[in-house]
Order: sequence, then C-alpha cells, then structure tokens
Amino acid sequence: MKIFLRIFSVLTIALGSTNAFAQTCTVDYSLTAPGIYPDTLPSGYVGQPYSEDIQFVLPTDTMGYTFLNFHIVSISLPIGLNWQCSNQANGCNYDPAVSVHGCVNVYGTPLLAGQYPITVTVIADLNIVSGYPVSFESYIEILPPNTSSNNNGFSMTNSTGCVPITVNFTNNNPGLAAYSWNFGNGNTSTLENPGPQIYNQPGNYVVQYAGYADNTTVQVYNLTQVTINSISTAFSWGWPTELNPDPYFKIKENGVVIHQSNYIQDAFPPHTWPVSIQMDPAKTYVLEVFDEDDYEIIYGGDDLIGSHTMSLSGCTGCAAGSNSTVSYIVNNILIPPIPSVQSTDTVRVYPYPGVPNIVYDSLAHTLSTDSVQYALQWYFEGTLIPGANAATYLVPQSGNYQVAAISPGGCQTMSASLTAVYCGNTFVPAVNLNGVVLSTPQNAGDSYQWQFNGINIPGATSSSYTAIVNGNYTLVLTNSFGCSYTSSIVNVPVSVNEIAAQERIAVFPNPAMAQINVVLQSPSAIVLLNMMGEVVMQTGVVMQTQLDISALASGIYFLRTENGSTVKVVKE
Repeated sequence: MKIFLRIFSVLTIALGSTNAFAQTCTVDYSLTAPGIYPDTLPSGYVGQPYSEDIQFVLPTDTMGYTFLNFHIVSISLPIGLNWQCSNQANGCNYDPAVSVHGCVNVYGTPLLAGQYPITVTVIADLNIVSGYPVSFESYIEILPPNTSSNNNGFSMTNSTGCVPITVNFTNNNPGLAAYSWNFGNGNTSTLENPGPQIYNQPGNYVVQYAGYADNTTVQVYNLTQVTINSISTAFSWGWPTELNPDPYFKIKENGVVIHQSNYIQDAFPPHTWPVSIQMDPAKTYVLEVFDEDDYEIIYGGDDLIGSHTMSLSGCTGCAAGSNSTVSYIVNNILIPPIPSVQSTDTVRVYPYPGVPNIVYDSLAHTLSTDSVQYALQWYFEGTLIPGANAATYLVPQSGNYQVAAISPGGCQTMSASLTAVYCGNTFVPAVNLNGVVLSTPQNAGDSYQWQFNGINIPGATSSSYTAIVNGNYTLVLTNSFGCSYTSSIVNVPVSVNEIAAQERIAVFPNPAMAQINVVLQSPSAIVLLNMMGEVVMQTGVVMQTQLDISALASGIYFLRTENGSTVKVVKE
C-alpha cells in the first residue's frame, strides 16, 4: 500500500489550475509512466482566466495487489476555481483495467491572491480492500492582477484594480508631429506623454490613442445644393404647347463643364437640385442657367439665360445675368490629418462589495452571512480557511471569525470580527515528554493544570512540569474562551520506587499522620519534597532519623537522598 500512496500522491499534486470555462480535457495516450503531467502547478492571476489540462497515468497494482478503481471525490481549490474530470459521466471513476489514462480540467477565475493548499480526496479500491479514502495536499500560487497592458500605440500600468485607481500611460511612438488621447474618463490630451489619470468610479473605460506623422488640417468645400430662384417671363413660349420655360443649369470648372442637371419641363422656378461637388479653391467655377428647347430645328439650341461666378461661401438670391437669380449651398469642412498609428485599450475599475454582516448560531455552532450575492471567504484569527467559501460555516473551535465578500474583480470587503464559542470534544492538547519534563505549546490566553493519576498537582499550572515520580500524567488545558480539554495520558517510565528499594531505604509508617521514621543503608542527607519538587524539609547526613510532618498538608511527598534515591511518602 505504501507504494500506491507514493505514486498516487504524485498523481494528485497538480490537480489545481485555472481556466475561464469548464471544458472536456483531451487525454494524451502517448504518456506511459504512472504519474501526472505536468508535475508542478502553474501560477494564476486574480481576475484573469487560466487554462490547464492535467494528464495522469494510473498505476495498475501495488506490492502485487491489483487496483480495481480510482474515484476522484473532491478537489478543494482557491475561491473562483472549479474542476471537471474527463470521465465526468461516470462520476470521475477510473478503472485501470479499462484504461490507465485520464485528465482533469480545472477552470474558473481566481479572486484572491495568495498561497493556497489544494486538498485532493481519492477513494481507491484494490482486490484486498475497497473504499479506502486518501487525501493529498499541494499548493497553488494566485498572483495579484496583471495590471499592465501594451499595444502598438501606448502602454498602461495599474490599468486594472479596485476603485479608485491611478493609471500611468507611456507613448510607444515618440517624435511624431501630433497626438490625440481620449482617456474615457472625460479627460483628453494632445501631449506626447500625458500625465497619470484617476478613475474614481467602477466601470470599463475605453482609452483611444492616435499619433500623426503629418498634422496638417485640410479644408474642403462641398457644393451640396443649387436652386434656380427666378427666370424672366421673356422665356415663356406659346407654340406649340409650352407656355413656360424648361430650366436647368451647368457648372463649369475653369471653363470645362463638370456637371449638368436635368431640366424641369414647362415650369417657372423656383426649382432645387441636390448635388455633390468638391470645389477647389484654386479654380474658378461658373453656374450657367439654361432654358431647354425641344424644337431645336425650328428655334435653334437651348437658350443660355444667364451665368454666375460662384463663391466658396455660397450665395442666396444672386444674379445669374439679367434674366435669372440663383442660390447655392457650399459646406466648409475641416478634415483633420489621418493618424499614422491608432489603438485602443480598456481600463477596468471594479467596485468593493458592501460590508458583510455575520451572525453566530451557538446551538448549531454555525456562522452565516447576508452577502450571498458575492463570492465569500471565511477567516479564523485572521488566517484564510481553505475551502470555506459558502454562505455558512460550521465552527470547529472557539475563536474570532470574519468573512470577506469578493466582487468579480477580486475586490474584497472584510466583515467585523465575531467571537464564536464552541467547546467541542475533538481537540486533544499535545503533550511532549523529554526525559522527565512534560510540556505543551504555550498559547496566549491558555491556562494549564497538570494532573498525576487524575488528581490535580497543586501549583502545577505552567506550560511545563518536571515529574519527580513515575506514573500517569495528564494536562487539562483551558483556553481563553473557557473551554477545557484533557490531554492523553503520558506515562513517565522511570521507576524511582524501584531505585529506592534497591538502596534499602526504610520509611514507616507510610502513610503517616504526624511522624515518619527513616532508616538508610548508608549515611546520607535527606530532602523531603512536595509534588511541585519544592523542598519542604531536609536533614544533614544521617543513618536514621525521625521527621515531624504534622505541619504539612495532606498529600503525596517524596523523600530523596543525596545520591538520588527517592521514595513516595503519603501524608494523610
């Protein structure tokens, strides 16, 4: 089984990466050696999708025992991430007899930076045992948001973050004739290198940039409309059927006709025609008014009623000779230079959630919060609790708890700290034994009481205690919340009574009420100690003596000679 654990622990280490959306991973059947590929976890960035397919090759046996099934039960990941196996339809069960190959796609958008433990729970079945759960842990680093951006026009730093943010811009095309910046926050600039911009409200701000190698502005004149306002009545005809003129016009550019309108039959003006002619200020334009003649054979060609030299500013009711008037519209348009470089990018500013409220149900020892519209992360004593991301949290021990509400951009707001008291029965204080010294890790606010054979040792209330007699010792630890926990029994193996017996120390009566007699095998000084190891009585070098213990409190004492021999004395 140990071989299996080592192999499969390698398999599970890399099951934690990031991706935008869940997708079915593609199994790589070219891999042959049992293990995972790749064997290290790539880092992710807050607010940035990240994709990773994890390939694995399963072992088929261990120490001669055949694997029947591997079931990936769960993978605890940083907040914002999830996972999907290649055999999702079969509940992520893998039978090595069918195929040793598989993969996992881990997806999502991480929301909090930090180092996170990743706990993978797998159930393995062998031909000798089934339903054997195994948990493995690895770590993934989620880095702060990548706030830099670069394009052919400019680069930005600190362009993504929690409101407010200050963004710095760098022009990537120095030395051009002109620049135009629109920062999306209401500010613009024509500087080559503009100053930082502040974004005080959440939102997506599109930054527009243009660089000009030539900043010459071109003025364009567009003739858009011509009107023949009037024609003299001298141009009305009675034969054979027409009583009115048939007006139309021509436009000449430096004497060359560039436009001729249709004619309006048998109708005195005003008449208006739309046109689209770009006029060159360096050229001369003449508007000529005509009466179309249908009977050229009889009366000759069309009649030129009058002409007008045109102005670039347009004209209203201007004379075209002595027999007609005209109006026309010329739009004066300034065309800016064409950019040689154009680019856009986006500044993303995310909001902070409101402050979460938390409550504690002491009967169910459950914490809950009202900020269910956000992603959540619970903390204990200021430290993140891996995998605690639900709206409720079952308290395993007393202490100070908080929850962070996290917006999609990774902006978090921490709740106030709430003290939850839960004196569960699962905690067992750790006790270390070094020789005859018992000790436990010391924590602020904890109090201690050492016991010998289940009885409190008077004054033994520090985090360590030096045993002076063999036997069973326990520690009762009471934390700052008033919860008391008892350690496992620790046996001090040195038998001081046996040593004393070998030295032939006689103590009687024992137990005693007022006096004890001590007879030694060889001359020695005698020391009487209490359970704390404190000296309560001592003598010079003697072979035998009588000690008056009537003033001592009832309890257990230890008589020790100068050569280290010890015997237990009971004062009733």
